Amino acid sequence: MPADNRVQSWKLFAAKSIRGFGIGLIVVSFPTYLSFLGISPLEIGALFSVVMIGTTFLLFLISYRVRNLGRRASLFLFTAVVSIAAAGVAAGDSFLLLLPFAFFANFSLGGSDTSVFLPIEQSLLPGYVAGEQRNRVFAIYNTSGYLAVALGVLSSSLFYTSFGGGLPGFRGILLIYIACLLVNAAIYSTIPGIGRKREAANLLDFSSLSRRSRSIVRELSLLFAVDAFAGGLVLQSVMAYWFHLRFNASLDSLSDVFAAVNLIIAISIMLTPVIARRIGVVRTMVFTHLPSNILLLLIAFAPTYAVAVLVLLMRQSISQMDVPTRQSYVMAVTSPEERPQAAAITGMGRSIATSSSPWLSGAMLQYAALGLPFIFGGVMKSVYDLVLLWRFDKVKPPEESGAD
Repeated sequence: MPADNRVQSWKLFAAKSIRGFGIGLIVVSFPTYLSFLGISPLEIGALFSVVMIGTTFLLFLISYRVRNLGRRASLFLFTAVVSIAAAGVAAGDSFLLLLPFAFFANFSLGGSDTSVFLPIEQSLLPGYVAGEQRNRVFAIYNTSGYLAVALGVLSSSLFYTSFGGGLPGFRGILLIYIACLLVNAAIYSTIPGIGRKREAANLLDFSSLSRRSRSIVRELSLLFAVDAFAGGLVLQSVMAYWFHLRFNASLDSLSDVFAAVNLIIAISIMLTPVIARRIGVVRTMVFTHLPSNILLLLIAFAPTYAVAVLVLLMRQSISQMDVPTRQSYVMAVTSPEERPQAAAITGMGRSIATSSSPWLSGAMLQYAALGLPFIFGGVMKSVYDLVLLWRFDKVKPPEESGAD
């Protein structure tokens, strides 16, 4: 990898990490904050859905307008809007007051990054490396993010205490989240080419793809949407809230658990390039994801907090190994000029689907003892895995098919 390309790659890793730290601060503290305000499980589920729907709206808006505004201006605009919205969430103290600000806050409640930075970063990264290095670079990219999420989750309890606990504690956490966004924007200002005024096509322009790519992107988007809908039922914030309801877990305990969760994810992701070289990208996605979904279903039947945490940690040790391979695969099976569109369209499909299900979790969590989000989520994700293997096992990326 040339030195300049290495520098640009590390800038993207740094941006991902700083954003991940902010995400980690929110994952456990946000549902605890809402519970502290006296908001009901059904209303919390509705707020989670509003957050995810707002994320989808921002992704659509900026992906659509990036052609005219340029990547840099679009990302700066996004940062400004989200920072103001996060400040509004910090000021709100009731369900109705929180609703409009939550819509624009772009909180990644699943612990993984769902911001509008993602399609742009995913389209930039392959341009900095040779094809055989792509899986490794995406693994490093995602590992850096999850390590930062783990640190953020672990730090949330510390910051909560440092700011005085209660409402001031949670509001202090939101201010640090805003600071992370501003630093992220500063890093973006130094990346060459990101300030281009016009793109070749709107990021969501499906017609700009070749006939072959349209077919692949369409099918992948539908499959990813099924997985994302199921994932919306078991966002890390939903899990944290379920542990709080089902076992009366404290913020300190949840912070430790979900810091461990994200640390385990980060470590496991670094193994994906090794596995992908041996069995292929699609099989790596499926053969790690499918057993993790069986474990997800079993969490619902855990008799104690300790057992539930143990099964959760086992599940998370393999659950996200499909993330870098999924991102790398989409980039591999489309041409370089189509990558921004492919990343944005598949990302939009996932975002829409994820935003459609958290309110269902809220309704299910009124009966926390049943663990329904884990059951429905595990079954749907397993179906996704089997269909993905059936449909795409023979659609190889260039390095597996022998092409350049």
